[in-house]
Amino acid sequence: MSFRRSLPARVLVAAGVVLLVVCATLLWSSARSYRAGAEVLLVEKAAAFTAVADATKSHLSALHAAGVFKGDELVAELQRKVASGEGYARARIYPSIPVVAGWAAAGKAAEREGIDFRIVAFEARDSDNDPSRDAAS
Repeated sequence: MSFRRSLPARVLVAAGVVLLVVCATLLWSSARSYRAGAEVLLVEKAAAFTAVADATKSHLSALHAAGVFKGDELVAELQRKVASGEGYARARIYPSIPVVAGWAAAGKAAEREGIDFRIVAFEARDSDNDPSRDAAS
């Protein structure tokens, strides 16, 4: 009995090929579906971090507007530090700047979730925030 003439052998080969095609299609479809679901989850997580940063920024803006901080004293200290060459980031007012507080809140939340969080900007004043310096680029 040769392979070309054997009906059972032909049926088995055809069934094997069909099974292989079905399995490959299911695997490809599952991988595609998994990737799409993972992207949706990442976008939702990013939106949550953005909301944390925005809420913190808004809260501190309201505190500044309400006069909670000793603005004149803090600004005078900032000017002294900058004039001495120490830098604005070392002044007590720096963490109370709404945008900076938003970054810090988002960074702490990301740290708790095990997410790598960085502030980046093209033409950044702080060269550490320039995305062209990323190791991945």
